[in-house]
Amino acid sequence: MPDRRRSERITHAHNTASHSRSREQAMARGHAAGDILGDQVEVLQFLHAAGQGIAYRARLVSTGEVVFLKQLNADTMTTGGQVAVKRFQREQSIVIDSPQVPRNLGSFQEKGVFYIITEFVEGMSLEEYRLERSAPLTCDEVKRIIKEVAAILALAHAKGIIHRDIKPANIMLADDGRIMLVDWGLCGFVDGKTLSPGNDPMGTIFFMSPEHIANEGVDRQSDIFSLGSTAYVCLTNVYPFDGADEREIFRNTISSEPANPVSLNPNVDPDLAAIVLRMIEKEKTKRYPDAAALTSDLEHGFGACSSTTTCKCGAPIADSTRFCLRCGAASGVTCPPCNAVLRVLQGSVLKREVPVSPKGTDVGRYLLAPEDDFISRNHARFFHADGQFWIEDLNSLNGTSVNGLAIPPGGRHPLVPGDWIRLADTFCEFGS
Repeated sequence: MPDRRRSERITHAHNTASHSRSREQAMARGHAAGDILGDQVEVLQFLHAAGQGIAYRARLVSTGEVVFLKQLNADTMTTGGQVAVKRFQREQSIVIDSPQVPRNLGSFQEKGVFYIITEFVEGMSLEEYRLERSAPLTCDEVKRIIKEVAAILALAHAKGIIHRDIKPANIMLADDGRIMLVDWGLCGFVDGKTLSPGNDPMGTIFFMSPEHIANEGVDRQSDIFSLGSTAYVCLTNVYPFDGADEREIFRNTISSEPANPVSLNPNVDPDLAAIVLRMIEKEKTKRYPDAAALTSDLEHGFGACSSTTTCKCGAPIADSTRFCLRCGAASGVTCPPCNAVLRVLQGSVLKREVPVSPKGTDVGRYLLAPEDDFISRNHARFFHADGQFWIEDLNSLNGTSVNGLAIPPGGRHPLVPGDWIRLADTFCEFGS
């Protein structure tokens, strides 16, 4: 990437249209330079205030290390304040072993106010960089950003963590060359509750997926949609889904089709444009199933993970791909999808194996676990479509999840060998 001026501004807090607050109001409840908090940190500089948080540049009293300090600025006696506390505690508990996620250095509470201490990243946000240069980013820059963030998401998703607020303001371009994903305050743990439909579709309107807006539950494909929207605006300086107000933006995200980035910026590579458009497909079945599939297309060209040609593991491949990243099969050879199997790992009938046909197999209490009264009689359906296997929840009473990701009632999710599936209280492995 081109050289950037050093910036001491850091944008770790999420900024939504519905959570604006003046600096004067925020400072009234903030701290001044030189204040010592919790006998742990010394405030050096006010950075910004957004939503229900105030950010500072600070220094650890014990070591002198410069750190990022985030203060919860909410009335904890109110329902909204209590929800904010839970988000704050959730952010503090995030541990992702990657140099591209700021290190969590601890938290404390003083006089009823909550604080989080994290690694301070010298640099600027992608949003600052985008606005500073005014012209769209180059294709090489955008491809690198997508790949780096996808790598972070792969680690987070493997631990059952969904970011839920990917946008240019939450991607840091560090002065040491790292591309980092910050502000995990809206993240969700896929425990079947946090990410299920609820009353809190928080996020940033220009980057929220259709299922997020509709409050139907989010998963790893929702993060991919938000990353695609981020790539789109970086390539074109135009939001893929815009409008005069929040309601119109939501409506366009759900119902309108975005313009091809090439039509807005002729310098955009058509293959990259196709990848970005697949990332922001409204139908999740047409979107990339995971970060690995997205990375495959970025490395091998569009179509590497969307061809109808399949290999022995059932994953789609194309002539442009030398081999399947999942099972190693050579490309250019069409072989029909093989039968799969569902193995019971924990439940009333251990080690039971249920064959899964590409034409479709319904599983429920009597077929899978007769002693598990929590499994619905017709709980889920397995089938093969668009070059891969899928699981579809059949409006079960006690839920279905894949690798810890909750599937909304009636929803579907792509599968690859090795995926871990929960049907009520019965745990299975999907394999070949």
